[in-house]
Amino acid sequence: MVSAPNVSRTTERVARLRQRAQQDAQGAHRQPRPSHWSVSSMACSLAERRAWSLYLACERMPITIEADELIVGTRTLLPPEPEAGAGWLSPLPAYFRDDAERDAVDHGRGASHNVPGFGKLLRCGLDELTARARAGVAVAGEPPQRAALSSFGIVCQAAAVYLNRHALLARQLAATENDDRRRAELVRVAACCSWVAGGVPRDLQEALQLYWAAWSLIVLEVGYLVSMGRVDQWLAPYWPTGPDEQEQAQELLDCFIIKCNDHNALWAGHSLINNEPVLSGLTASGADGTNPVTWAVLSAVDRLNMPDPQPAVRLHDQSPPALVDEVCRLWLAGRSQLSVYNDDVFVPALAQAGFAADAARSYAIDACQDLTIEGCSDFYCAGSVDLGRLLRDVLAAAPDDADWDLFVDAYRNRITAEVEQVCGRYNESLQSRPGLPCPLLSVTLDDCLETGLDMADGGLAIRAKGIMLAQPVVMINSLAALRRVVFVDRAATLAEVRAGCMSNWQGAAALQRRLRAAPKWGNDDDAVDLPGIAMLRFAAEQIQRWRLPDGSLFLSGVHQAHHVAVGQNLGATPDGRAAGEPLSPTLAPASGSETQGPTAVMRSVAKLDTRTVQWNASLTMVFDPGSLQGAAGQRKFTDLVRTWLRLRGPQLQVNVVDRQTLRAAQAAPGQYQHLIVRVWGFSDRFVSLRPEHQEELINRTAHRL
Repeated sequence: MVSAPNVSRTTERVARLRQRAQQDAQGAHRQPRPSHWSVSSMACSLAERRAWSLYLACERMPITIEADELIVGTRTLLPPEPEAGAGWLSPLPAYFRDDAERDAVDHGRGASHNVPGFGKLLRCGLDELTARARAGVAVAGEPPQRAALSSFGIVCQAAAVYLNRHALLARQLAATENDDRRRAELVRVAACCSWVAGGVPRDLQEALQLYWAAWSLIVLEVGYLVSMGRVDQWLAPYWPTGPDEQEQAQELLDCFIIKCNDHNALWAGHSLINNEPVLSGLTASGADGTNPVTWAVLSAVDRLNMPDPQPAVRLHDQSPPALVDEVCRLWLAGRSQLSVYNDDVFVPALAQAGFAADAARSYAIDACQDLTIEGCSDFYCAGSVDLGRLLRDVLAAAPDDADWDLFVDAYRNRITAEVEQVCGRYNESLQSRPGLPCPLLSVTLDDCLETGLDMADGGLAIRAKGIMLAQPVVMINSLAALRRVVFVDRAATLAEVRAGCMSNWQGAAALQRRLRAAPKWGNDDDAVDLPGIAMLRFAAEQIQRWRLPDGSLFLSGVHQAHHVAVGQNLGATPDGRAAGEPLSPTLAPASGSETQGPTAVMRSVAKLDTRTVQWNASLTMVFDPGSLQGAAGQRKFTDLVRTWLRLRGPQLQVNVVDRQTLRAAQAAPGQYQHLIVRVWGFSDRFVSLRPEHQEELINRTAHRL
């Protein structure tokens, strides 16, 4: 039985580092990348030029080692003027020859939402990966393979240059350091960076340093949203056993956690970098993976309370009870950075799709709630099927005298046609355009070295891709409202609902009220839930009928990200929603529509046929802290979460906050810098959010127990 260790303390060093991170001290080192930095004229392939671009950045970008730092390195480049400050854009030196070459590649196939193969990187080290790439070049038969393998070797050497520059800087700082303790730390930092520039990590500090450097440089390469993967599984072999050494290890891990916030100022307010580590869960062999690093990461997240990282905790029937208790305690303490994934849902779903058991148990999260098999796949994202928009299309074309069955059949046909278009468009792109090479990301992933192919061009061991089933709740609520108001109560016609949607309910306020009053998702009402669930299952089955050109799978996931922005661009819908109103994030009920309590919400979501949803299916809930005070409150809340797991709810994320607190934070943001909230697939400081996101959060139902 694995139990929680004693609570760790936050050292003075860590407190100072945290304070400087909160003030974005690293921002002082950022500068626009000089516009003349370029490798576009080099006489080599695009893959090699992109690799040399990263090499040039590693060789030239400013570096710094701040006071107290034990894990070093940070992004110092911004895109060149006039794009300075555009955090979403990669600031790599120019590598395209011209606009025609830029337009000829598919930029989406390798950009963001990735989980690198950190386990492979730690096992092999940069020298071995370089040697394997160079050996592959020597025997590769085709120019594309030689180019890709060459690019893999170049980026490994780029990472080595980056680490060796930090080693040199640490030695220089040590030579002028008057404090004996700090001098010894800098000497250790130098030795650590120098060693992992080629060798396999031998202890925790070296493992953390290589982990951080690789993650930082992959973000530099692909732009943003790169997950940390199963960090506790990869770091567990380096975790010491002695109490004194464990205190030092916790401080090192705290330093690593703080480094995860280096880039926050570039993304704050709309979506953080979200370097999502995955904790616990089943191992590849089927054992529970909870280990001392699991607890150490949770301790750091609790004590430091910073927006990043945002751990995804994998739970299952055999998870240590203490782990479930601790996750619930942290949620009640306001640690909305955490989310929970149910292995007893997602592992069988992946196995049902045909993945081997060890692969299914090795899933990680790609930084936006979506599953992927760590180190060997990239499920994100082949396209989106916008279910609410399609329902509006069907309503616009439906005969006025259509009965319910005819209307539903027309909707199914429209979904089938959309799936065909989305999957066909993606397949056509695979066959007509190469992907944008991502050599550093690729060299960490199976089987890119073995095949001599970049991950964006078919090099992965598992090449399945995901399709989003978007706008699920507005679809479910619209079907329920149409059925009740038009086909059961006969209080309106399809033509009247269509006219109301087209006019955004101008002159149709009474009809809008009636549609809003119709039963809604999230109240454990089979009359609402089951038709919507059936439509989701139907759409998922249509996706899974399709295959990629090489025979790989299309996977389905229920997902609504950017729900405020998407709602702003979606017209009025038959559930009575007005044009421009926010949608709800993924499977969360529409704000104010759940009236039967939190267990009813969970029961509605648990009706989802998770055998057909392998990629994503999240529920976001808000709880009023006033009803969860003391030990009794924690017991009630923990029992509810255990109920969710037993119901086979897929993924859960939680805010425990009341509206009064959120309004107070709006009025006095300086006093609420500590308040972190879950928005959808990311968390951020509430006061950093845009006003429309703040209002949407305030309007969500806060459940009481």
